[in-house]
Amino acid sequence: MAKDEKRLSQPVPDPVQWHEGMLLSPQHLQQSWLHGEAQLAYHLRRLSPFHYGVTRLEIDRAQLAAGRLRIIALEAVLPDGLLVWSDGFEAELDFNLAAVKDKLRVPQRLHLVVPEYHPGAAKPRDNLARWASYDSSVVDENTGQQEVSVPRLRPLPRLLLADDVPPRHTHLPIAEIEFRNQGFQLTPYQPPTPALEPDDPLSRECRDLVAKLREKATYVAESQGQEVNRGEARFTVMCLVAGLPALETLLRLPQVHPFDLYMALQTVAGHTAVLRPAMTPPLTEPYDHDNPRGCIGALLAQIDGVVELVSQAFSAISFQPIAEGFKLRIEEQWLTRQGLVVGLRMKGGQGPADVLAWFDAALIVPDGRVEELLSYRLRGAMRAALLPDEAAGFATSRDMVLFRIAEDEYVKAGEMLLIVNPLDRSATSRPGEILLFIPATADET
Repeated sequence: MAKDEKRLSQPVPDPVQWHEGMLLSPQHLQQSWLHGEAQLAYHLRRLSPFHYGVTRLEIDRAQLAAGRLRIIALEAVLPDGLLVWSDGFEAELDFNLAAVKDKLRVPQRLHLVVPEYHPGAAKPRDNLARWASYDSSVVDENTGQQEVSVPRLRPLPRLLLADDVPPRHTHLPIAEIEFRNQGFQLTPYQPPTPALEPDDPLSRECRDLVAKLREKATYVAESQGQEVNRGEARFTVMCLVAGLPALETLLRLPQVHPFDLYMALQTVAGHTAVLRPAMTPPLTEPYDHDNPRGCIGALLAQIDGVVELVSQAFSAISFQPIAEGFKLRIEEQWLTRQGLVVGLRMKGGQGPADVLAWFDAALIVPDGRVEELLSYRLRGAMRAALLPDEAAGFATSRDMVLFRIAEDEYVKAGEMLLIVNPLDRSATSRPGEILLFIPATADET
């Protein structure tokens, strides 16, 4: 490879050295302008790598049905910082969809394409011309008189499908189209944008999620009776609302960058992930500025899925400690033929295996039948650990293990239910607490 081919292109041209007596030519002013533009773009890309995108887009829906995508109004910043503006009159921007109908049988993204800058990028009749020259009439700003003609440069954008974008062009996806049900249709695709408006679908979906989180947290906090274990409710509420203030603040702004929204949702996802069976947040796709709906939509679905896990509203009632275990009088409305769900809280130094061993060996019987079961070497009511998916619906803290007790002959309404382990005389293996989780509707009846 030749030495020159190894050199990197200079990101910003060196400034013009102005001096007294300098004979000016158009090139001097052009280079000064290019230096300023490149300097601004260089720093902007590093301070805000996702500064580009579509800020306004209006499409002629009537023409779309006829197989032509016509832009009525467009305002967009391309990745290299070039601003493209169109009102549909000065220079019409459209694309023939009928010519690529077969390609559109699967959704395709349509890109706004402009040649990259190169020396002589405004040369007429050049296939890689970045700008086109046109005349404009201007007056003296001080007097409003002396109108003169000033040539200006306008970007030369065009529309191409993603697979057809040639090299040496800067481009930006602005829409996604498909041919379905014998017609051309826009998909729900959200193009990259530096600012989401409050009425944008993504903003509305985020506000809906915020309302759902607040509603669920308020319900958990308020639907508690005198006997309910408030620690469990407090833990659940904390997980649901810890990330809300930052997210709500962003959503109250006139505009919000989708990356800021994505990061605020990641905070919410991190807090709510503790309510999942694994208790750790799953790996998520990185932020994709070219498809903000894809990555933000996935986060919204993930958070909503966790919130649904706690949708089975419940109350937690504590068993009373006794010499060899715990006891609680069973109310008739608690028996639903689906078993009683109990949570065993581990003490300091205990692990799930310790609690599992203690509970597996324990007797689950009505008061007065302990000796009878011991003589027959029976353990009373059947019990089994909850599967992770089932356990997630109760949103308990990580120091608790959940089990389901069968509603068999040993579990009866109106009787005191004992959970005791006579073999654990020192109580070293006994859990710190046992809670009974019951549906809120059953608790209210």
